[in-house]
This record gives sequence, structure tokens and C-alpha cells, in this order.
Amino acid sequence: WVYVDIDWTLIDYSSKHEQNIKLKEKTIELLKSYERQWKSITIRTGWDLSQKQKQLESLGITRPIVSKYNYAGATAEIVIDDLDQAAFFLDSKIIAEKYININSIEEQII
Repeated sequence: WVYVDIDWTLIDYSSKHEQNIKLKEKTIELLKSYERQWKSITIRTGWDLSQKQKQLESLGITRPIVSKYNYAGATAEIVIDDLDQAAFFLDSKIIAEKYININSIEEQII
């Protein structure tokens, strides 16, 4: 099970104009790799679900999303987020067997 955050993890908000937001390529590459391994992918947010669903659909992603609070106490095989692991756990109460901070990966690419 792969658990991925939307804001600043799946979506890049570096543009100040909402119509110019885009998907983070490194996150998309990771998710495609996990899909090829037949891993289940859960997209989550702490924001309004319908608003975030529309935002993702405008970027071509039609997968359903869930509230990040739905899985408190769970253990995820892989977590992809923009927070450090300790902050992620404090916020979500989810244990990650493997934790990927997308910002650390992107810094390695630059």
C-alpha cells in the first residue's frame, strides 16, 4: 500500500497562480513505478475532498482521494510526503515501513 499526499507532494504550487499549478514529476515517476509493481495507491489530503478531487482532475488524475484522517493508527508499506517523517507521524498517526520525503529526492536531482 502506497500512501501519497496531494499538497506540495503530488502537486507543485511553485506558481502563484492556481491555474499554473502542475504535478510534481518525481512523484508521478515514483507512483508509476509502484503501479508497475501492482501496489495499491491511496491519495490523501487534509483539505476539502471535493475541492482537491476537482483540482486533481484538472491535472488529469481521476483516482479517488481520501481524508488523511481515515487511516490513523494504520501501517503503510510506503509513504510519500513533503513533511519529514516525524512531522508526518505526528500529523497522521500512520506508521510508514518506508518513508519517502519528496523534497529530499528532488534536492538530489537538482
